[in-house]
Order: sequence, then C-alpha cells, then structure tokens
Amino acid sequence: MKPVAFAHAAPREVPAALQLLSEVDAVALAGGQSLVPQLNLRKVRPRAVVDLNRLTELDHLDIGDSAVRIGAMTRMRALERDPGLRRALPVL
Repeated sequence: MKPVAFAHAAPREVPAALQLLSEVDAVALAGGQSLVPQLNLRKVRPRAVVDLNRLTELDHLDIGDSAVRIGAMTRMRALERDPGLRRALPVL
C-alpha cells in the first residue's frame, strides 16, 4: 500500500518547523524508520509532513568539561565517529 497524498515541507529553522507543525495536521519526519512504514500502511494520514533534516541548529555535539550535549538531529554515525566523544564518554 502507498501513503495518502500529503504536503511536504523542509524548513531550515526551528521556529518555521514549529509554526508548520502547529498550523496544520502535520507530523514530523526525522529519520523515518517509524513514520514511513506507518504512512505506507495508512495508519497515519497527515495533511503534511514536516521534514526536520535541514534543521542544522539541532545537529550539534558540544563536549564540555562537565557535560556533553547532543543535538536532537545529530546522527548516530556522527557520534560513533567522534574521537572527542569517545574520550569524554567511552561507555557511549
């Protein structure tokens, strides 16, 4: 089965994404591993899909003396390859 028709938006700033998500019957798309199968099976029927992948301000890794901050859109692969993170949090 294929998903029902929907609008697609790919904002580049968080406020724009939040505005889109609040205005219409929309769902957020980050990785798609959960959402895409639900769309295909028509378990989810949004009017719009807001693609979060261009939100570069949420893609960051900050390693400080006492804390590590990982942005919501930071890819697992980036974390796996970061030597600074490996030193700061070897258990991760």
